[in-house]
Amino acid sequence: VSSIYIRYGCIIAIAFIIQFSLSSCISSPEESISGNDDVVPKTFPVYVISSGIHTGLIIPVNSIAEEIIAAAVYFENSEYIDFGWGDEDYYQKHGSDKFCLGIKAVLLHTSIVMRADGRSGMPENLIQWSDYSVQFNLTENSFIKLCRYINKSFRRDSGNMLIETSRKHKGGIIFFKSVYYYHAFNTCNTWAARGLQHAGLDVSSFFVITADDLYDEVKMKGVVLKEK
Repeated sequence: VSSIYIRYGCIIAIAFIIQFSLSSCISSPEESISGNDDVVPKTFPVYVISSGIHTGLIIPVNSIAEEIIAAAVYFENSEYIDFGWGDEDYYQKHGSDKFCLGIKAVLLHTSIVMRADGRSGMPENLIQWSDYSVQFNLTENSFIKLCRYINKSFRRDSGNMLIETSRKHKGGIIFFKSVYYYHAFNTCNTWAARGLQHAGLDVSSFFVITADDLYDEVKMKGVVLKEK
């Protein structure tokens, strides 16, 4: 009888050792869930800033933007790029007749240029002089979609190269031909809204014509840094 008790005791001891070993090696579901809570998804700050008649999308310069947007290669030393979009004559013209060119851009079906402006440092200075500014924190997937949208806005030549039209401020601002055309119902504000829409945000570009239209559409979808 004593040998039976000894064998039974040994079996219980072995089972206990095995159970203890497994519990120390395998984390519980609760521990796995709590561990995931510490992982914060990376976000990418994107800004809609309006000043005057035209509006721009400001994105950070990073490996994703440099890989997708062909124009980013011109601004590899910048931290942000301010992308604008507008009538080819109006956007590049200096002087007192800019207002007339603005009227022409709205009334006629005109060709478009993309304006790329390299910026260093955070865009606080842009926010100060802007009419309004709204920030969006995009996921990586949304940021990729926005970069693709911006890149597809550039026209290419027969060699698939960007078509540069002019430079300002010693090359700090570069204008390129765009694939789009400007008219009364397709403005820079429409373009900016459509970009956010392509990024997957709950933004509609329908009947977004003026800067005020764009602000009304996006003010509840992002963080307003400066109110209109």
